[in-house]
Amino acid sequence: MCGQGGRRSRNASTVSTPTRLGHRPVDGIGVDSKVTPEAPVSTKDFDKPMTYVITEPCIGVKDASCVDVCPVDCIHATDDDPMFYIDPDECIDCGACEPECPVTAIFAEDAVPDDQQKFIQINADYFKQ
Repeated sequence: MCGQGGRRSRNASTVSTPTRLGHRPVDGIGVDSKVTPEAPVSTKDFDKPMTYVITEPCIGVKDASCVDVCPVDCIHATDDDPMFYIDPDECIDCGACEPECPVTAIFAEDAVPDDQQKFIQINADYFKQ
């Protein structure tokens, strides 16, 4: 804070410049601006509805309670598979499976814990075989 009159320096994207009515963002995006935020980088979230994902706690357990309540039969596995998998193209996002899982292995795609994110792709890849 020394040498700046008690003010911290900020990077350019968060620095505000004074106007007659107060402060507004330097990059011009704001209520009084004609600049709009950029479009999403990826539109994959708009191509299909969100799905549910089975994660690591299912490995070795394979309790079929989730299979029994799925109204569209989108949860699959063979006898040799270590866990169940949800087909993202068949899942209708009803959430019926989530509370039935005794090991808390099923999450909505946007709620998968950070350390389990790889299972989103693992579930999808299982159905590409």
